[in-house]
Amino acid sequence: KQFKEPQILKIPVTLEKSQKKFLSQVKKRRLPDKVEESLERVKEAAVKPGENVLPSVLEAVGQYASVGEITQALSDVFGTYRSQF
Repeated sequence: KQFKEPQILKIPVTLEKSQKKFLSQVKKRRLPDKVEESLERVKEAAVKPGENVLPSVLEAVGQYASVGEITQALSDVFGTYRSQF
């Protein structure tokens, strides 16, 4: 079978800048201690075998933790996959 070359989505620079500005504003208005506490609960749930991390992730989202911050919390526990290629 022939595989099609995937199309790469290109984000306009103006959209990227506006999203970064929005994220900066959100981070200024949130409660940093609450964000850190919720990210710690994500890590605590992640280290427990069989624990469902979704409730702690939803709590972190509710405290306005970013996707990057939540991902980093999970990476701190599980590590990051590196392709062998």
